[in-house]
Amino acid sequence: MVTYEKAKEIALEALGEFGANINEAFETDGAYIFNVRDNIYAGRIPIVIRKSDGKALNYWRYMNQCGITLDDAKEIDF
Repeated sequence: MVTYEKAKEIALEALGEFGANINEAFETDGAYIFNVRDNIYAGRIPIVIRKSDGKALNYWRYMNQCGITLDDAKEIDF
């Protein structure tokens, strides 16, 4: 199981220079989601880090596969 701190590290590393603007995080039963608060939800951000194995996933694909929305995620301190 990947911890929040490890997931944050993976997300920031995977995003490279784009990670500098990440300023919010969410948690679902199976993943952590990292985002830029004013993001228009296009491109590499938000990024999802799966709790089970730390794999970085596309936000839209993950949410569609799980049948959830951001309303199902709880905001956590970034």
